[in-house]
Amino acid sequence: MALRFFYDELYPASVAPWRDEQCLRVLPRMVSVMPERASRVLLAAIELDWEIEQFDRELLALSQQGQSLGVAQYLSRRRLQLQLTRQVGQGLIHIVRLPMMGALLKCAKYLAKAKGLSELHGFFTRGFEAFRAIKQPDEFIERLVWLAETELDANFKRLEI
Repeated sequence: MALRFFYDELYPASVAPWRDEQCLRVLPRMVSVMPERASRVLLAAIELDWEIEQFDRELLALSQQGQSLGVAQYLSRRRLQLQLTRQVGQGLIHIVRLPMMGALLKCAKYLAKAKGLSELHGFFTRGFEAFRAIKQPDEFIERLVWLAETELDANFKRLEI
C-alpha cells in the first residue's frame, strides 16, 4: 500500500503541478492549525519536492545547451535529496502516530471540499493512511533510501572505466 502510494501518487510528474499549486494555496492555513512538528515535516516535504524539481530543471537546461553536470556534483545533489527523503520519512513516522492527526484530516475533509481542494485532501489522506499502515516504518524508510543509494552507486559504477 505504501509503495503503491509512493509510485502512483508521490513520484509522477503529472500530478505535481496541481498538487503543488493547491498545497501552496492552503499552506499558511494548514501550518496554522497543525502541530508544530507536523508543520515542520510538511515544509521539509515541500523543500524536498522543490529540490527534486529544481535539480531536474537544471539538468534539462544543461542538456539542452549540450552540457552536463560533473559526476561529483550530480551525486552530491542526489544524496542531498536522499537525506531530505530520510528526514521527511522519519518525520512522517512521528506524525502518523499522533492521535489527533487522523481526526484533523477527517475534520478538514468538508472544508477542503468547500474550497475546491478535495483532490489535495484525498492525496494527504491516502498518504497518511498508507504510511500509517506500514508495520515497521523506520525499516521502510531506511530500505527505500538504501535502495535509491544502491541504484545511484550502481549506475555510476557502470560509467567508470
